[in-house]
Amino acid sequence: MKTKTIIIAISLFVSTTVLTMAQQSVIDETSPPSLAVKADNLACLKSMQCIQKENLFGRINLDIFRNGNGRFDGYTIEGSSKNEELFAQYDHRGDLIRSNVIQRNIPLSREIRNQLINEEFSSWNMIGNECRIKNFDRKSIEYKLILQREDEIRVVYFDYKGQNKNRLA
Repeated sequence: MKTKTIIIAISLFVSTTVLTMAQQSVIDETSPPSLAVKADNLACLKSMQCIQKENLFGRINLDIFRNGNGRFDGYTIEGSSKNEELFAQYDHRGDLIRSNVIQRNIPLSREIRNQLINEEFSSWNMIGNECRIKNFDRKSIEYKLILQREDEIRVVYFDYKGQNKNRLA
């Protein structure tokens, strides 16, 4: 039997500017992109009850759609903005089954910025970045940085602690 779901479509309206910076420049932390998924709300995003109780998505309109005969087996949250894509699936109790978040061209943590000014990367400019978060788990966070030096492009990865994942141990 086909699984019936309530789909909650969330349109994340975010007006941000694309952050393209040299790694030695200072990030203007006073106006970072407005993101729905943040380090301080990851735990709450694992439960529909917490999302509703804490009103995590603020004034965003939640449209509810029913499939088939109106019965449901779970919830799906999908949304995207200029800097963020979100997909999350919850069971009928509202507990997280799986999720994937992609954030692009966001301010980087101090730990990653410090890595970028070391000798290995000092001659490279960052032309873009991407952060992936699986299942709203802080330890799953992975950053992908696209670096350019003259005609060369290099992609490097960092974990949630800001450690370079490309180095050989």
